[in-house]
Amino acid sequence: MAILTKVPGVKVEVMVDGEPLQEYDDGSEPVVMHETTKYVQVQSQTGKEFSIKVTFTHPFRERNMSFIVALDGNSRINSGHISADELRNYAGHELGSIITKAGIDRYEQKFCFEKLQTSMPSSA
Repeated sequence: MAILTKVPGVKVEVMVDGEPLQEYDDGSEPVVMHETTKYVQVQSQTGKEFSIKVTFTHPFRERNMSFIVALDGNSRINSGHISADELRNYAGHELGSIITKAGIDRYEQKFCFEKLQTSMPSSA
């Protein structure tokens, strides 16, 4: 679970089939204040849908909130508004899709792991 030490009481998990995926640190990542980076192994998850689960517990202060998810490091998705009285929902708050519009039509696109593309660096 990704935890920000500067923001105690917030837990973030990547969920597949109702279970959190194992997270890993990358020791080569620079430490940035107020941020944390975790990685999940997705090779065995190709084609599976996933969601991002955020749970708020004590000592996090109750206040109106929203959070932004970045997929592939660039697709920013806003969670919408979570009111202070909904914040401590012990089941957490899950975001697993995005609603897009095309004219008057609306489409739900679920988050899904694609096949991981890897390549070896070419030797010069």
